[in-house]
Amino acid sequence: KEICRNRAVNSILSAYARKASSQNIDVNMDVRLPEGLPVRDIDWVAILANVFENAIHGCVCSGLEEMEIHIYIAKKGHKVVIQCSNTSTEKISFHNGLPRSDKGGGLGVFSIIRAASRYKGETDFVVENGQCVTRILLNLPE
Repeated sequence: KEICRNRAVNSILSAYARKASSQNIDVNMDVRLPEGLPVRDIDWVAILANVFENAIHGCVCSGLEEMEIHIYIAKKGHKVVIQCSNTSTEKISFHNGLPRSDKGGGLGVFSIIRAASRYKGETDFVVENGQCVTRILLNLPE
């Protein structure tokens, strides 16, 4: 199923959407990316695989019957905007603005930050209205 024209992004999102669906998580995606963006495939993997993996984990750990993940990705001018929100428990702890991991030591969050920094990007992790929200902004060369 084609989610967007960017082959790497399409492959990553398709694989993780299947994984989420297999755990009864509703996935809604609005992805508006062209082909040929100057973002390395390995950086897409570092960002999107970790964001999606964290979202799946957050849903499953919420203990709620109805779980959902919303992903929005779009190119706006010379920027790529990524936002992922997922069903979550309100009990997520943060340290220095970053969510603390209850499993792997938080390497996924640091991988997201490291990849975003290659594009002079910004990251933001918050809990709002029972949703864990991850926002990433990548700056593309002009």
